[in-house]
Amino acid sequence: MSVRLIRLLTALAVTLAVAAPAILALLLTAGLPPRFQTRLKGLIFQTWGRALCRAMRIKVRIHGTPPAEAERLFLVANHCSYLDIAVLASVLPLSFVSKHDVARWPGIGLLARMIGTIFVNRAKPLSSRALVDSVVRSLERGARVLVFPEGTSTSGQAMLPFKTGLFEAPARAGAVIQPLLIRYSALNRRPLTPETRDLICWYDGTAFGEHAWRLLAAGPIEADVFFCRPVPPSASRKSLAASARSSLEEHFRPLIRSSHA
Repeated sequence: MSVRLIRLLTALAVTLAVAAPAILALLLTAGLPPRFQTRLKGLIFQTWGRALCRAMRIKVRIHGTPPAEAERLFLVANHCSYLDIAVLASVLPLSFVSKHDVARWPGIGLLARMIGTIFVNRAKPLSSRALVDSVVRSLERGARVLVFPEGTSTSGQAMLPFKTGLFEAPARAGAVIQPLLIRYSALNRRPLTPETRDLICWYDGTAFGEHAWRLLAAGPIEADVFFCRPVPPSASRKSLAASARSSLEEHFRPLIRSSHA
């Protein structure tokens, strides 16, 4: 059996191993307060993230101080790969805003729906009232909601301009914004090159299945997550977006040196 197939089956097995007891736990606690349900879903997702990172041999290093318990926390992160979801989920309990395609991905689609992921319809803007209202409700229930304000994944060489529409949600909910910077630093215990970077980063229009199949053959991955300077609540979504980006830029570095890009 090939290494790719073994890792694919392992990833699916990890997801199912988390999903099965999670379904039972959610059913048994269905009558409890929404805040308890929200916290439970976040812990389920964190368990999956940690298990998948171990199965996929992703070593995650944490820098900075994770936030203390907060009722309303809006997380924003740069975006390089679908791996970002598992890496960030392994660090703290969260839910996230995702494109609706993820709902159909094998394994993770089921889990994403279970833990209360807010799906974005590509045909509608990120500032749509219904979407913002959904995020506000999640924040008010105590969810830590993660968004990727660049709107798409990148090569990790620079951050794209932030889309400000969803920053209306923390502005309305009075939520603290916690920027998270993710940086992939090595593959096969070696610094990234343009070729190995492109095994991790998914940004060039390659089909998800094709890219994931190549990644499954790759060796151990090292990722760093930085808890950047938090941004206090504000009434202006544009001000919040600018402050969050500034916080991320304090720690941002291209994944590979510009001479290799």
